[in-house]
Amino acid sequence: MIKPTDFNKSLIALSLTLGASCFSFSAIASAQVGQNIVNPTGNILEGYWHNWCNSNGGDGYQAGSSACIQLQEIHPDYNVVMVSFMKASAQNRIPTFTLDTSLGMTEQDFINQIGTLNAQGRSVLLSLGGANSHIELQRGDERAFADEIIRLVDYYGFDGLDIDLEQNAIKAADNEYVITEALKVVKLHYQEQGENFLIAMAPEFPNLRVNAANTYKEYIEKLDDYYDWISPQFYNQAGDGVNGDYSDGECNRFIPQNNDNCKSEFIYWSAYNVSNGLDGMVKIPHDKLVYGIPANKDAANNGQVLDPQDLFNAFERLKSEDLPLRGIMTWSINWDMGKDSNQTSYDSQFVRTYGPFIHPGEGENTAPILYGIEHVDILIGTNFDPMHNVTAYDDQDGDLTSAINITGSVDTSAVGVYPLQYSVTDQQGLQTAKTRNVTVSETPECGEVNEYPNWPRKDWEGGDYNHADTGDLMSYQGSVYEAQWYTSSVPGSDASWILVDSCQGGGNQAPTAIIDGPNSANITDPITLDGQGSSDEDGSIVSYQWTWNDMPMTLTQPILNMTFSEENKGENVFTLTVTDNEGKDNTVSHTVTVTSDDGGTEPGDCGGIPAYQNYDPTTGEGIYMNKDLISHQGNKYESQADNLYNVEPGTAEHWWKLLGACQS
Repeated sequence: MIKPTDFNKSLIALSLTLGASCFSFSAIASAQVGQNIVNPTGNILEGYWHNWCNSNGGDGYQAGSSACIQLQEIHPDYNVVMVSFMKASAQNRIPTFTLDTSLGMTEQDFINQIGTLNAQGRSVLLSLGGANSHIELQRGDERAFADEIIRLVDYYGFDGLDIDLEQNAIKAADNEYVITEALKVVKLHYQEQGENFLIAMAPEFPNLRVNAANTYKEYIEKLDDYYDWISPQFYNQAGDGVNGDYSDGECNRFIPQNNDNCKSEFIYWSAYNVSNGLDGMVKIPHDKLVYGIPANKDAANNGQVLDPQDLFNAFERLKSEDLPLRGIMTWSINWDMGKDSNQTSYDSQFVRTYGPFIHPGEGENTAPILYGIEHVDILIGTNFDPMHNVTAYDDQDGDLTSAINITGSVDTSAVGVYPLQYSVTDQQGLQTAKTRNVTVSETPECGEVNEYPNWPRKDWEGGDYNHADTGDLMSYQGSVYEAQWYTSSVPGSDASWILVDSCQGGGNQAPTAIIDGPNSANITDPITLDGQGSSDEDGSIVSYQWTWNDMPMTLTQPILNMTFSEENKGENVFTLTVTDNEGKDNTVSHTVTVTSDDGGTEPGDCGGIPAYQNYDPTTGEGIYMNKDLISHQGNKYESQADNLYNVEPGTAEHWWKLLGACQS
């Protein structure tokens, strides 16, 4: 168990350094509002989902074809979904995730579908690696890798990360160190927000041996007290196997994985040995052990459980010995829904067999649940699909999306409010109904939206306006564009924007407000904020209105002269609203950080104050505590946090407070 006094200094520093990025993480997240990390309760039925679509088929071990599916099609008994995969590239060794567009989903569709699964109490994790992905991280990549995980979690709404490194990638370069240290940072990052970021692993079972060439020992032991469960792959190993207790009978000695006559004993002894750390295996506690098997004969070369009763018997035997396992994992959901070489559907046989075993039904039948029924605003002339991201699930009947009935219609050519009634009934006759209002509005003139580069949003409260997010409208070169997700690109230049209107017919354009001036000031030093750069392309500016920290000022001129006092130390946010001769206005903000040079024996005295340095892991120097003073590039700074590490003064005002220039 990690105690504060045991903390590795580099780990603490990484955690605090990541905190410096939290402002942008929280602002750029496109996951559904209020969507928190979801942890599975009770037993787990875990399945991997393919982030690709093999439209040609024949990709199975027996020439079958995996299914191309979206998340919303996954059977509800899979309460943990692993998205495959987070990968590195030739251009960047830091792994990332890119949605495969051949699946027929936009990024927002994907985000919404993760949100739908979360709303059903199901966890969606991102899986790192896979059999065909080689990853080689190097010491020093910890921060970048942790940053990228947090970015993906906040953007898509993932609930955790699964380590699925195979073959040489397990021990390549510094993977063992970088991945485990980065995951500790991510875990702590979300713990500070009151959430449990899930950490899982899926090693091939020979790599659970302590002395294996590519053992997972370092990952499991370094992440002890951090990981939530591990799902070893007990398949694709042919004659490799496990030892029993060598009592009477063939099935209690060495048991090969591909000996179907001893399948129940293989499952029992493999789980027993791993749970107790026997037979040379790294120990995984039974309540963190999820047993991995293939969905069918096309999903793996060998290791299928031909008779499910073999698994049921082994699990019950373990339970009777107070070693109940956490659940079952399968590769993969797509294979469970795929077809064999004769094009006969596997018909989700895996989940229909093991789902009721892992999640035994309890209580009376309950009504189905409708998801995605929310009020929506659209612009006139916009295409509207009433079933977009709408699903229905029932505890007993599963996916009932195809049974949804809709009453009402929407005329997208006419302004108005159109009510739609959604209803769905399960096989026992229980019905659920919801109503949504679809509001069709006039397309705004270009002047009624922000004109590029006058961004509508900022990354954090004291920052500059620098981006747009989902649903924001911006005009550029005579057209209005709608942002599809967090973006700072030129409107219309890439897939983050869609064209809303060509702004035909003219109309008054809103003015552009601009503030020029310093971003920092010392107490008693006068500054000038200049709004004279504000302009109006098709008219004239008739008024200037300033605010200071949300309080209106009486000044109505473009020039604002300010002198600060002690009580103004910290961030001071000014806004300027300019109004044109036809009544349209525009607002811009500007932040000035006010400091006093009170850190030395004399104002501006840097004598005796150490110079800033980056963290040195050999000496432990370069980690700063709250209120520490340093000099850097001719200025004096004060640390604003404990355990601050590798954040250069002058680059992040919320971590280093500028106290003034050093004076000789």
